[in-house]
Amino acid sequence: DRTRAEELYRRWQGGEHKDRAYVVSLSNALSATDNCDPMYKEFFGDFYDEAITFINSMKTYVVEFRKGQFDTNSVYESFRLSHMVKGASATMGYKVIASLSSGLEHMFSDAREGKLTITPEMVELVDHTMVLIAEHLEELKKNP
Repeated sequence: DRTRAEELYRRWQGGEHKDRAYVVSLSNALSATDNCDPMYKEFFGDFYDEAITFINSMKTYVVEFRKGQFDTNSVYESFRLSHMVKGASATMGYKVIASLSSGLEHMFSDAREGKLTITPEMVELVDHTMVLIAEHLEELKKNP
């Protein structure tokens, strides 16, 4: 839903976060156009399964993060999963998901490196981003 993505971007475009890669990636997702290479369409089922696994895993981490559980392993795994889906979606030509997952990757990379502390507000950003990815994935399923 583009309206929801625009709302999310407006919430994050100001203040201390405006130049952060995760906010820039959210902006990029708003202008991205998916263009799946026909050569890759046969792999959509595998991509979809992988993306659903990513979404389900991230939902689990969001629950942990809401409880204040930010252990090194969960932050690293969130980074790794985001990186994996970013690469797979970029390869397939799904630029919207690539941009959104790239933003998450940057956020978790910064947290992992101690450049950023994950706040409850940021956990909500992760949760909302995951909803956008899930919705977009379902749209792609209708027309890969």
